[in-house]
Amino acid sequence: MKSQHAILLTSALAFSLTTLSSFAPATVNAFSLPGPIYKLPNKPTVYIERNGKMHAIANETIFYDLGYQFTELHVVNTLPAPIGSAVDLFKLPNKPQVYWYSQGTLHWIVSAQIFVARGFQWDNIYTVSQLPGPIGSPISASTTPPASTPPATILPLVGFPDVIVGQTKDIVIDGLTSLNQVDQSYSGTIPVTLSDTSHNFSIWNGSSWISSGTVKVSLHDGTGIIQVKSGNTPWQSADLIFGSSGSQDTQQLTSVPDTTKQVGWRVFTDSSQPSPVSGEHPAYLKGSSTFLIEPVDAHGKIVPGTLADKVDVTADPQVYVGSCPFSSTQCNIISSPYVSTKGIAFIDNQTLFSSSTPIVFSLTPQTPAQAQVTAVTPKGSSSSITPSALVKTPSGDIQTVGDILPNHSYVIQLQLQTSSGQPILGLPELGLTTSTQISLYQNKRSTPSTLSFEKAGENHLYFLYNSGSEDNSPDVLALFGSPPGNNLPPVDQSIFLELITNSF
Repeated sequence: MKSQHAILLTSALAFSLTTLSSFAPATVNAFSLPGPIYKLPNKPTVYIERNGKMHAIANETIFYDLGYQFTELHVVNTLPAPIGSAVDLFKLPNKPQVYWYSQGTLHWIVSAQIFVARGFQWDNIYTVSQLPGPIGSPISASTTPPASTPPATILPLVGFPDVIVGQTKDIVIDGLTSLNQVDQSYSGTIPVTLSDTSHNFSIWNGSSWISSGTVKVSLHDGTGIIQVKSGNTPWQSADLIFGSSGSQDTQQLTSVPDTTKQVGWRVFTDSSQPSPVSGEHPAYLKGSSTFLIEPVDAHGKIVPGTLADKVDVTADPQVYVGSCPFSSTQCNIISSPYVSTKGIAFIDNQTLFSSSTPIVFSLTPQTPAQAQVTAVTPKGSSSSITPSALVKTPSGDIQTVGDILPNHSYVIQLQLQTSSGQPILGLPELGLTTSTQISLYQNKRSTPSTLSFEKAGENHLYFLYNSGSEDNSPDVLALFGSPPGNNLPPVDQSIFLELITNSF
């Protein structure tokens, strides 16, 4: 399963605002407020908008201890952001101690290591004028977390799986219920395994970086984070495997150079100010929804495009479409648009998930489906020979080229294409830097012709063709696809493109 999402759905931690007049004035605290506050009409829960999410306040005491006044409350018909974790981590001004609020009691978290191991997030700490409850037992390394049932599904929410060389990346992990909603009842650990044959990646196990194996990642209220780090070699890949055998999700990672040029694509919201769909900011689908695929640099920011290809769009959680067999990966493809250098919009019409299911999208460039020779240039010359138009036959594609002389060297320029004949651009970034399978058929010249792969350019592959001695016969160059077993013309069924020279 390919992946890439995240968010929390808060539980019913709330305090009643049914009698609004019961709110007594409170003294405004000197420290800054965490963010604006909202509630829905006829609903008691009050939320803080912070870091792109809505966080529920458990009771009136916490409300005032955070420094809020009733006059600051906005009553809205729709919350301005997705619902996140509850407000349950507190500290006093100028005091280092952090407390977790659970069932009316505060528990001191005795160290940063335990804080991270329990799946808490530093951004979720709130400074209060006074602690909003009695202090109970501390949370230490020996404290046993409350038991809970593991989530039905472990889901990495990525959205943009590229990791800049030499840098780290946080990947959000959600534990989902059988209804594909974040399982906020779960706080515990889940296994995450790094499978990396390139030996270029490592993951954080809580105390050190490891280059292979399995680590335990803590989920708090159904959500956690795994840190990954790339080595210094770009364009390497590795897999992160989430969960145990029988219920796993795999996310591929790619190392990319630290560049402001395009390295791939990313899904954004369709709005006047598009925002990326990511683990921190997943999509919540409500019927038919439009999204944008935009060219991005290594940091995931929109840049002028230089790549082009057909791209398969899939979503996590995965949706099997129509009567497609579940065993087929094609079942999960929402759309396969050709994304040019200007980006494109696509529509997700899925209705199988509720609007509270977090969604991110995976973009997978398709492999080349055909190719075409665009130029044949004598070695050392600036003037090229234009080959014929491509002719499709039931057994393969054919082009011809004239003016080939014996005992000369030529550079053949090959353009890779989609199944619809659109050009594929940005070959190194798409991982298309190696030669295709090539072969050469010729009659028995006294000096044989030769054909070899020369290099991969930004938008073309290049081959070096050395014509042999004169024999008054053509050469047949198989340039794309699997070469035939017997190396004999006419075009073999497994060859997708052959270039036939003039007789010389």
